[in-house]
Amino acid sequence: MKKKVLAIVTSHGTMRKESAKTGLWFSELVHFYDVVRVAGFPIDIVSLKGGKVPIDPRSVIPVLMDETTKTYHLDPYFISKLDHSLPLEDINGQDYDCVFFAGGHGTLWDFPDSKKIQEITSTIYENGGLVTAVCHGPAALLRTRLTDGSHLLEDVEVTGYTNIEEKLILQGNKIPFYLEDELRSVAKSFKKSTIPFTSHVIEDKRIITGQNPQSARAVGEKALRFLQAHVY
Repeated sequence: MKKKVLAIVTSHGTMRKESAKTGLWFSELVHFYDVVRVAGFPIDIVSLKGGKVPIDPRSVIPVLMDETTKTYHLDPYFISKLDHSLPLEDINGQDYDCVFFAGGHGTLWDFPDSKKIQEITSTIYENGGLVTAVCHGPAALLRTRLTDGSHLLEDVEVTGYTNIEEKLILQGNKIPFYLEDELRSVAKSFKKSTIPFTSHVIEDKRIITGQNPQSARAVGEKALRFLQAHVY
């Protein structure tokens, strides 16, 4: 039986000032999705509220999009998945072998305190599955605990969007917290690339995290190797 993958994206579309738009960072979902889909693994896209997924407008500026991202952005079938995403409340973690949390600043608002995210994540992990996230996506893991009460990340090395990257794009004053600081407070350690905005991925104890949008394909490739190697 083919293993099944769950991609979870944000439903939150504004920064601190509602006039400043955010949401899903499009390429982070696309690059992971492309790796998994081409390899033949079923992958469902869900958002916290369901329905139309807000997409960060900066992530679909043509000059910043590569060919893969442009192709998916012009694909009516893929866009329909984002326009009519499944609601997270309808999902049963028992049905999946891997969960992926795509980033975008919107995740800082709706991922950390979602009890449903925490339930699905712990279920998949404790069933021997894989937990993956990229950029701001690891915000989903900040409050996730296992059934024994221990924190999912307490003995895990992770990465995620860094403070310096946040400052370089001038977004630090628009967000509720710095993800790097929060991850450092709950994980065993936080590692980042020497050069900002370069691909950097950490794999530790069936948890794969990527630092920034440039890391999304590499997260997908590591997830794919796990899915292809593990049969349970």
